[in-house]
Amino acid sequence: MDILIADQSELSISAMSFILKDIFSGCLIYTCSNWNDVEKKLNLNHSDTQPIKIDLVILDIFILSQNYHQDCEQKKWYELLEGVVRKYKHIPVCIISDSADKPYLQKAFSAGAKGYLLKTESVEKIKKRLLNLHEGKIQYPDQLLQSSDTKKTASTLTLRQQEILKLVAKGYPNKTIAKQLGLTECTVKRHVHNIFKKLDAKNRIDAVNIANLNVMLSEQHRSM
Repeated sequence: MDILIADQSELSISAMSFILKDIFSGCLIYTCSNWNDVEKKLNLNHSDTQPIKIDLVILDIFILSQNYHQDCEQKKWYELLEGVVRKYKHIPVCIISDSADKPYLQKAFSAGAKGYLLKTESVEKIKKRLLNLHEGKIQYPDQLLQSSDTKKTASTLTLRQQEILKLVAKGYPNKTIAKQLGLTECTVKRHVHNIFKKLDAKNRIDAVNIANLNVMLSEQHRSM
């Protein structure tokens, strides 16, 4: 198993390497301290001349937010993350951070992260989360699972709004949604606007991602 760790802290890299080698015997670990190195290592993953096979990427959120690629200076950290997830679909990406702020958590999962590890968590908990990631299970931090705001967001949509959001998720425009539900296009537009407001979503894709995240969180919370 080959793992890429990207972190600006040598201490954090050493600690994570120790944990990974303890649970994945014989794993090969690549390390990066900036965004340029991350891109180079990931590109080698597709190289025919000098290929490496990366099975898991662990990215410190600071690497993403303080990237060093000139072409990416105007991009937000979650846009860079989304780009990595989209380009390397077969490689699970896990964020590691000191911050448990909900906006960071939501943006990370909306961008496609498969896990979010907190540096403040115990070694045993981090080990368990990494093993679950290896088994294909999405890993949410306890702070997000226990968030009352998350539970509220999941339950504030009316049944009609939930119906409309399901059709939005299928890519249907307002006109098609109105026809299927026997509503006027103006009514659907108003419902979509209210959905955005309740979910604090910027657009249709963002609304669907947030709603899906809430559903997955609820399911994981019930299984705990």
